[in-house]
Amino acid sequence: MGTITSGVGIFSGIDSGSIISQLLAIDAQPKTIIQQRVAQLQSQTAAILGINSRLSALRTAVEKFRTANPFDNNAATSSDDKVIGASASVTAAAGTYSFLVDRLVSSQQLLSRGFADKTSTAVGAGTISLVSAKSRLDGDTALADLNDGAGINRGKIVLTDSAGSSATIDLSKAAYVSDVLDAINNNGNAKVTAKVVDDKLVLTDGAAGVGQLRVAESSGTTAASLGILGQGTGTITGSSLRSISSNTLLASLNDGRGINLSNSSGPGRSDVTLKVDRGGSVTLVNVNLGEVKPADTVLEGPVSTLGGALKRINDAFAAKGLTGIAASIDSDGKRLKIVDSLGGTITGSEVASGTAARDLGLLGSATGTLTGTRIASGINSALGSSLNGGTGISGDGNIDFILGDLSSFSVTIDKGATLSEIAAQIETASISGGQKRVSVGLSENGLGLVVKDLVGGGGGLTIGGTPGADTAASLGISAGAVASGIVNGSDLGRAVIGTGTLLTTLVPGGTLSAGTMRITDATGAVATVSYDPTINKSVGDLIAQINSSNLAIKASINSTGDGILITDTAASGTGLSKIKIEDTKGTLAKDLSIAGTASGTGADNKIDGTSRKKITLTATDTLQSLVDKINASGGSVKAAIVQTGSGATPYQLSLFSSTSGRDGRFVVDSSALDLGLKTLDAGENARVFYGGTDLAKSVLLTSSSNTLDNVVSGVKIDLKGTSTSLVNVSVQRDSAGLEKALGDMADAFNSVVTSINSQSGYDTDTKKAGPLLGDATALNVRSQLFSLIQSSPQGVSGKYQSLAQVGFKIGTGGTVTFDKDAFRAAMAEDPASVKALVSARVVDPNSGTSTVNGNDNITVKDTSGKLTFTQLGLAGKLEEFTKSMLDSISGTLTLRKKTLDEQVTAQNTRIAAIDRQLAAKRTVLQAQFLRMEQAIGQLQQQQTALSGLNK
Repeated sequence: MGTITSGVGIFSGIDSGSIISQLLAIDAQPKTIIQQRVAQLQSQTAAILGINSRLSALRTAVEKFRTANPFDNNAATSSDDKVIGASASVTAAAGTYSFLVDRLVSSQQLLSRGFADKTSTAVGAGTISLVSAKSRLDGDTALADLNDGAGINRGKIVLTDSAGSSATIDLSKAAYVSDVLDAINNNGNAKVTAKVVDDKLVLTDGAAGVGQLRVAESSGTTAASLGILGQGTGTITGSSLRSISSNTLLASLNDGRGINLSNSSGPGRSDVTLKVDRGGSVTLVNVNLGEVKPADTVLEGPVSTLGGALKRINDAFAAKGLTGIAASIDSDGKRLKIVDSLGGTITGSEVASGTAARDLGLLGSATGTLTGTRIASGINSALGSSLNGGTGISGDGNIDFILGDLSSFSVTIDKGATLSEIAAQIETASISGGQKRVSVGLSENGLGLVVKDLVGGGGGLTIGGTPGADTAASLGISAGAVASGIVNGSDLGRAVIGTGTLLTTLVPGGTLSAGTMRITDATGAVATVSYDPTINKSVGDLIAQINSSNLAIKASINSTGDGILITDTAASGTGLSKIKIEDTKGTLAKDLSIAGTASGTGADNKIDGTSRKKITLTATDTLQSLVDKINASGGSVKAAIVQTGSGATPYQLSLFSSTSGRDGRFVVDSSALDLGLKTLDAGENARVFYGGTDLAKSVLLTSSSNTLDNVVSGVKIDLKGTSTSLVNVSVQRDSAGLEKALGDMADAFNSVVTSINSQSGYDTDTKKAGPLLGDATALNVRSQLFSLIQSSPQGVSGKYQSLAQVGFKIGTGGTVTFDKDAFRAAMAEDPASVKALVSARVVDPNSGTSTVNGNDNITVKDTSGKLTFTQLGLAGKLEEFTKSMLDSISGTLTLRKKTLDEQVTAQNTRIAAIDRQLAAKRTVLQAQFLRMEQAIGQLQQQQTALSGLNK
């Protein structure tokens, strides 16, 4: 027989399925009761989670009084937010600060001549070099750097030429020497020109009148501070504006390349060795310019000023018992000198590492007086020592000239002078019959010299030096019989950094951020190098740190003096890989332009942080491929194609800097290609005047971005537009933010209380109880909250001892209200007391420790993480309470939820057991009914058989 497939028996007609279900339903009544209990427990769990969530919001609200310090926060408001936006930190001083935004920052942009197409016609084979304008030989000097860092007094001067024509020159906005020169040379009235000669302004009269050239003050002392106040016949030569003093920072010397100290440390460290030979009695004097650390204690840090360096030198002489010898600043204010009144021979030399003797100009030997080479930076002219990547001008200093008329002259230059001084030395030596025979200037891109033969003739211009010591070659002007009479010198590679250069000057805005980079050498060894602005001050510091990483690499200044070079030092062999540098934290490697992988192995296994990018073009390169190659070079100069849409040559190359302001300026050396570049935007810094409407008396501020971060301590200023009138930035306590924080605390408190009331109450209208009615945990939370909100602060003295005194009231329904007017009155009367009431927080110094023995000489830290306090305000008390409720392990609500979860699990276990019992009983009943049907079926068959016999 088959099995029963429906609840109705085929023989009996009995609905056994319904009977079984009814029987089981009676047995399942306990399960229904348990399921109702599970639903109740789950409802309670949901309610606990709701309270938990609201307590978490309360914790967030009260934590702000510890983490965000709303009582100390300041707010900055601008009188014209279309011109200036401002924000203030807790360190900002309250007050009103006035600014006039004269100019926003801009980025340099060049535009080429037109091209017929962008993808078909070749632009020509050759190379294009993109170089930072900092490498120009005539870098613009900031007026603030003149007069030994005192700057000039901005204002107006009056020029009167020899014919009596006058012009008032407004220098109120001048920030650079070029601003002064341009204002004078383009005055449009007085025929007077200005230039810089030997660190002095030289004014030349061009009117050819009978009077004198005069410079007077319009108001203030601007002319005097420029050294040109007075009168003269034909010319006025001002006083020197660039000199050194005892206050001169070492980092500012040598065109900002500073002083390279040795890497040694400890009691015997030194940076310069001075040998004094007095008639055969030789004394070696080792001078330490770095840390003075005779043992484990640093007595003095490294010197930072020239005065500090001179003191160390003279102290070293005295320590050796030498008298009558002293180091000082030379009378010309450009160099140091050491004078031995006893006529001894003085020799300056380097120590094993570092170049401090050279950098101080004291490398060499002399009898009686050792006069150093120039270390004072020039005005709008590079020092000779900065050329050729910082190695300086080599050779014996002699240069020979043969002019087109076959006349000749020779000159011995001062290799340590500025380039403008060297040019003047050459021109002066060329004078014959009162006339200069050559002129020496700069190339259009400012990277090299241009020498012109002013005599002419068919012989061409020949320039050379001493074989084996060729200074002409070192100056990039060595040439043989140039028919045009014009020698275009090569790129002289002006160094813009040295080991003494401050790291902060390497990035625009001086904001090299702390970071960590990972270096992998050719052998696969890895090391990390971190930059900490408080430890690594100079380029040399960072180079020393890299070189101490125990990798097969060497860090140094590159050959062009504009970046850090990382080279492979691993022994040659197979299996070597390319050097790789990557940032792991911050953007240190990227900012230093050394992030990436070397181009090859062997001699090519190096990473050069140079800012110079060389683009090589083949005979098939088009305008588009030129753009692609420039953008792929990884430099700050970017390229795009501009389509004018008209004419036979509608496509133009646009070159622009991705770095704003003067820091992003660049020059293009494309002499082999006819790009026809013209300047659309020179790239200027933002210019802002702080203090008042009188620009001459205001403080001139410049920035390479439209953000001023350090003008007013703690205030960030965002420049949005220009103005002709003052914009006031007011800094005051952020009362609105504080009141919002307190209001948020009250709202979060009320949210918790409302939730507890709702979940634990009884609705008389609906006759329904909340899931937590009578729940001890919920009621305890509410009770403790009200107790805390009405309590006094712990360990705090002062006028206010409860929140009720400063505007917090408990209203109907148990909710807290915050009265801003009452709070403001309390703050006006005693702000310190209000602050202490709410946010005082002083951890007990003995918190978390316990004594091991009775002598109290051994303590063990309590790892429970619990703190005790000597002072704790109401926000802190609420925070600690919420922590105790919400702690993921021991929190009261956490434990309550855990208990509920366990109860749900237990009840579900009971339900599962009942289900198993019911399933077993169903099986038994189904089997019984099956046997009954089988029996009935057999009886029916028997009855049928008997009926058949009776027929």
